[in-house]
Amino acid sequence: MFTQTVNINLVDFLFIIPEICLLISVLHCLYQLAKGTGGRQIPRVSIKPVYLADLIFRTTYSYLQIALLILSAFLLGISLDSWLVTEEDGSDWLNFMAFNHQMSFDLYSIFFKFILLFTVKTILSASRRYFLIKNTVPIEFPILIQLFTFFISILISANDLIIAFIAIIGFSLTTYVLILTDFSNHNSREAAMKYFYLSALSSGFLGFGIWLTYLIFLSTNFVEITWILQVWDFTGHIGLLSLLVYFLLFGFFFKLAAFPCHLWAAEIYEGSPQPIMALFVLPIKFGVLIFVFKLFLVVFKDLYFIWSFIFWFSSLCSMIFGALYALVEKRLRKFFAYSSINQMGFLLMGLVGGVIQTVEASIIFLIIYVVTNLVLFIILLNTSDLRTQRPLLYLSDLKSFAKSNTLYTISFAVLIFSMAGIPPLAGFFGKYFLFLSVFEQKYYSVVVVGMISSVISTFYYLRIIKWLWFEELPTKVKFYTQLTPFLKITIIVLELFLVTYIFLVNNILYSFLDIIFLTLS
Repeated sequence: MFTQTVNINLVDFLFIIPEICLLISVLHCLYQLAKGTGGRQIPRVSIKPVYLADLIFRTTYSYLQIALLILSAFLLGISLDSWLVTEEDGSDWLNFMAFNHQMSFDLYSIFFKFILLFTVKTILSASRRYFLIKNTVPIEFPILIQLFTFFISILISANDLIIAFIAIIGFSLTTYVLILTDFSNHNSREAAMKYFYLSALSSGFLGFGIWLTYLIFLSTNFVEITWILQVWDFTGHIGLLSLLVYFLLFGFFFKLAAFPCHLWAAEIYEGSPQPIMALFVLPIKFGVLIFVFKLFLVVFKDLYFIWSFIFWFSSLCSMIFGALYALVEKRLRKFFAYSSINQMGFLLMGLVGGVIQTVEASIIFLIIYVVTNLVLFIILLNTSDLRTQRPLLYLSDLKSFAKSNTLYTISFAVLIFSMAGIPPLAGFFGKYFLFLSVFEQKYYSVVVVGMISSVISTFYYLRIIKWLWFEELPTKVKFYTQLTPFLKITIIVLELFLVTYIFLVNNILYSFLDIIFLTLS
């Protein structure tokens, strides 16, 4: 057994500079808020909260840029180290453990934290016009976004179940408050209460699974658990280990909105403000999935015979349920909720195979999923009716969208074709390589159900194309999209990623993931 000694030095803090930057940003924003209000409550209809909200938004944005630059430097340095140092020589920087092995700062965590921060920064930038349209001044929104990002970043680096549990509780509480950003809306209050109760329930199951982990292994640290599973004959404790895995996965499946913990998603997505829905679809699912991949592929890999069936069952049912419900849904947010459940079924396919090749294919599909949905939310958050300032609420609102937004409609169409899996876009090749890797592991049932689900989803995605280009609303409603230069450049770059993926990106990304998993193992 490993000795439980505390060994922390200044080098450990060097690797959490991005997280420290986020915390400093929170303190800075709180100081600006206190200075601007003089410690007094001010009405939201006055000009002062408008000025303060804009100031805090800009401060948060600046700190996110600084954190991204720091992560870029880390990513570049460790990437060069991994290419220059041979496998036999090794390098302490390729898989650095900090804070007494409680957190890991390797190429795996730094690369995905970079994607996380870029995603949050883009959502924050796209949200400003949305709140202006709604005539609300969410002074607390950028502050909570920083805390939210901090906890998910900690989750990605977590090397201990206790640290992961604290991070999950942290971003769950901030998400609960963020849903209440539009407090005057009854649907938002109802969605917040539902999420709070259900999240507390899932956290209880997750906490019980962590308690069972400590009961069995006398530790919650990944390094110690991995070592124990390698040297311990656990054949006499299969029942207890199975119970442990079931409780952990129940908690994780709730955060991922994967079957059978998916029923909350549609109602809460519908009641939440659109920027918060973007947080549900992108950063939360991204961070939790990255953690789950590491936990089960590296730490619990010797228990594959226990958890592989659970992922197989959840993947199959998520693909079927999401596709069938999205087929008949008319409301835009609920449609994307069911569509994301369907996509989650594909993302879990990598763990069904249980090898690095299938998980790499899932991560490729996850990156494509993030890129596609990020561009989608940039457009949705900045689109409203010219006359009433109403955002897009129904799928039928997409009719005649092309007449006032020709260029953005082309971008929107590229996204829909990619989500439908139409070649030669990235969505097609993401699914193709995922199916191929799982097929090679002889999980034919998952591939067959995935192909059937893809056919169904292609139908309702192409129906959106039909509404975009070939139908008109009976009324004179016109939806207009207005974007900042940063968002326009982001859309162009990400759309080029989707269009040129197989020609320019695929081989580079797979080679980079090979290096990441080499350092992770």
